[in-house]
Amino acid sequence: MKLTTTIARNLELPSGKTDHIEWDDDFPGFGVRLRAGRKGVKRTWIYQYDFAGRTRRATIGNVNPMGIEDAKKIAGRLQGEVRRGNDPAQQKAEKLERAALIFSDVLKDFLTVQERTTRASTFKGTRTLLGTPCKSLYPMSLPDIKRRDVASVLTPLAASGKKSAHNNVRCKLVTFFNWAIKQGLIEHNPAYQTEKLETKARTRVLSMAELVAISHAAVALTDYSTYVRLGVEVKIREHTPLLPWNERGVVATMTNYSDIIHLLMLTGQRRNEIGELPWSELRAEKTFIDDGLPLAGPAIVLSPERVKNGRKHVVPLSKPAMAILSSRQRDPNERRVFPQPRQVISGHQFYPSRGYGRHKQLLDAALAERGHKLEPWVLHDIRRSVATHMGDMGIQPHVIEEVLNHFRANVYNKSRLEGPKRQALEAWGEYLMAHIEGREPADTVVPFRA
Repeated sequence: MKLTTTIARNLELPSGKTDHIEWDDDFPGFGVRLRAGRKGVKRTWIYQYDFAGRTRRATIGNVNPMGIEDAKKIAGRLQGEVRRGNDPAQQKAEKLERAALIFSDVLKDFLTVQERTTRASTFKGTRTLLGTPCKSLYPMSLPDIKRRDVASVLTPLAASGKKSAHNNVRCKLVTFFNWAIKQGLIEHNPAYQTEKLETKARTRVLSMAELVAISHAAVALTDYSTYVRLGVEVKIREHTPLLPWNERGVVATMTNYSDIIHLLMLTGQRRNEIGELPWSELRAEKTFIDDGLPLAGPAIVLSPERVKNGRKHVVPLSKPAMAILSSRQRDPNERRVFPQPRQVISGHQFYPSRGYGRHKQLLDAALAERGHKLEPWVLHDIRRSVATHMGDMGIQPHVIEEVLNHFRANVYNKSRLEGPKRQALEAWGEYLMAHIEGREPADTVVPFRA
């Protein structure tokens, strides 16, 4: 049959058939497919061809909106692809497959796996690093992402001087694309051979005078009027009125921050290990059983999923550290020692960010107001400072490493040095608090060997 647009739009199914094709006499392989449907006969332009010994069929479009001339142009392009040795049906299938592998969709699956298999803090960091910094990749098909696309994500971070952020985002992208390779979604990792910036290891050690100044400034921030005044100064707050209904929440939040700072100083542990401490990890008894063995208390027993090396860690609590924890009011509905107000959005509960960055700005402002111009520092520097000062006190390096929960590769000696750790932290706690309180350390604080 010599097809025209009018003829094609008026074709009917032969009697007794629900599927039929009318071929065009002038264009081999080009025709109209008629199929019975709930709303009547559906008419579609098609192009049929042979490829690699198999008959393939490509759908061009609906007859009603598309005339025969437009349909033949598309059929001609398909015919040209076949003559060049390409399979249009396979190309279409690959295009659809690529469309199904959108970065943002695959990322959801990756994050679901990460949430189940990594520590909460690690998962939170992964979600953040693959979030806003990588937004330009979200609408892209995974197989279409090239090295230059990844570089376009990393270059702005490097240009703004955020070398650590650049390297951290790059690391997470490498991990994500490696996971996608293992799932059979892509063949190559586009994040490989992107630039990894050189960064200097931090060496900042806070002097005892600086630790004392930080302690006093943190306590000062628990005063509401001080918080409001400094908040305006560092442009965290836009107005100055003291609002009585806000005071209770602000004081509670800043007391949490002050207590976390002091516990970091007294224990040398990581920020999230103390800040996200659950009541279930606190052992206030004089003696408690752990793994079937009696241990001296009080102590914090950090669970493996909350520590960097995945190894359960017992942190003996000195008298000053235990005094802080004993002062905390326990809410039976709150599992954490330092609670955060829950927020509900669209029926889902979540905890907002603890605001360490904002609080650090306030802390620096409080230090400056008190006349202390400290060189740039971060909270993690406290951990290094504790280890350094303990070393200066004569505490053995291997004991300090156990206090910090740094892995010791020892084949036979599996001791966690609980006794020496407690002795070291008790001595350090007394030494630190004596300086904070402006008194002489007790006579028991002397250099010792474990």
